[in-house]
Amino acid sequence: MFLSLLVYSVNNGDAGCAFVVAWGGMASQLARLLGLAIVILELKRLGLRHWEPWLLWGALFVALAFIFAENATNTGITSTAQGVGAVFCSKKHFLPTALGSSIIHFVVELYLLARLVLLRLPHRPRMRDLINVTKALSIARVLSLLIFDLVTVVPDAMQTNIFAQFIPFSIGALVVLETKVSHTVPDSQYKIPAGI
Repeated sequence: MFLSLLVYSVNNGDAGCAFVVAWGGMASQLARLLGLAIVILELKRLGLRHWEPWLLWGALFVALAFIFAENATNTGITSTAQGVGAVFCSKKHFLPTALGSSIIHFVVELYLLARLVLLRLPHRPRMRDLINVTKALSIARVLSLLIFDLVTVVPDAMQTNIFAQFIPFSIGALVVLETKVSHTVPDSQYKIPAGI
């Protein structure tokens, strides 16, 4: 998305702007989808019911369809600065696809978060058990993706200025990256209670 901040030529700026916005959007949204896929694989390893992986992969397929629809409708548009003759690129927002994509991500992330917590808790959980479970890396991954989606839902859904578009995205990306390098407890330290 950084390339959308560049100045484009008056003659062929439309094509370049549309390309930059579409590929930038695809890259960031597919990275989110990849993060969710990693968590689903982790959940499958922990012992989901037989039908749950199919449900989750189906939800990711629907999310992928919304990603394509969102990038097809939320294209890059150019605007000319009067007096300067420079062409600037911005993203045209289409509310139904942007909100649909965000809702799908929220639902999948909340379901993954609930299942991870429930699979890791003992049968009679205490508050200390709940606090310890939330330190697991896979739960931190889902929480970071949820925070990322929460801070970027408004800039993705409606027209904002440059700062309101890129600052929440950058903060969300830093939260996701921090999860990757933070000192959370590895998942291997948690034992799954028998009978689940």
